[in-house]
Amino acid sequence: MELGIPKRVLLVDDDGVTRGVLAKLLGVRGYDVFEAESGAAALRELSQPNAPRLAVVDWNMGTINGPELCRILRGRLPYTFVVLTTAQEGRKPLVEAMHAGADGYVQKPADPDELEAWLVAGQRVVELHDRELEGRAELERRATHDLLTGTRNRGSLLEILGREICRTRRTSFPTGVVLFELDPILGVNETHGYPLGDDALIDVARLCAGMVRDYDAFGRFGKDEFLVVLPGCTTANAVRVADRLLSVIARTRVHTAMGELSIAAGAGVASTELGHLESQALLTAAEAALQESRRDGRARAESARPLAKGDSDFPPTEPDTMKAPD
Repeated sequence: MELGIPKRVLLVDDDGVTRGVLAKLLGVRGYDVFEAESGAAALRELSQPNAPRLAVVDWNMGTINGPELCRILRGRLPYTFVVLTTAQEGRKPLVEAMHAGADGYVQKPADPDELEAWLVAGQRVVELHDRELEGRAELERRATHDLLTGTRNRGSLLEILGREICRTRRTSFPTGVVLFELDPILGVNETHGYPLGDDALIDVARLCAGMVRDYDAFGRFGKDEFLVVLPGCTTANAVRVADRLLSVIARTRVHTAMGELSIAAGAGVASTELGHLESQALLTAAEAALQESRRDGRARAESARPLAKGDSDFPPTEPDTMKAPD
């Protein structure tokens, strides 16, 4: 069976002669061998990008011996499969090695076949561990992202907005939102088929996702709606973001058998500086502004109205020293 993990192994031993012997033995068996003369050097080597995922570690070294190195590595990712080697005899060292987090145990002088057997097993273990992590990451992605567009979904956006609102109430640092809706995709679906409507949503999502900052949150909020959460944005800044997004959407063309279709959208903008200091209140204000933009041709961003004086429950805290982005 061909394994996906490269045959790369790190030899850790403070005895250069022993390292040399093992390196030669493993080299002729097809392993790409790296060497470290101490536990500290091994940690540096294993912290590098694309570091070996297999390690053969001597028990007796300086400050960081073999068992201690195992304990440190067990608190790190990605997983490193460790085979401890020692000249100690008896079963007690074996038990201690397993408790320390070692995956394998070979008594010196190491038998080449026994050592290779452990390393082959290690390749399988590391590969299975990587697959498990990939599976978890995919499940998390599916839980937080829209399956069609690949952007964040409604639940994820609400969670992020809630965190930003909490920070706003604590620091007075504003949070803005842009809620925009495409011209009803339902009409495109009924006329040209659902795949075309899906393509339109995917294209718009891809273009808009590339226009926001790394720490903004963008995603599909409803059937034809998208939401952008903008930390540190005043109403004026959020309007500028909305105008840029609507301009890109207006230039987007969807190819059909009947020719190109243009897409239009309207946007509602709200910010906590207007006094809306709860997630739902902020979204309701943005939705009201979106409705207003619909009455104005659906081609512009409309800002929410500020709350009447005295209606806001904004806490009297000192403003954050962080500068709001443009």
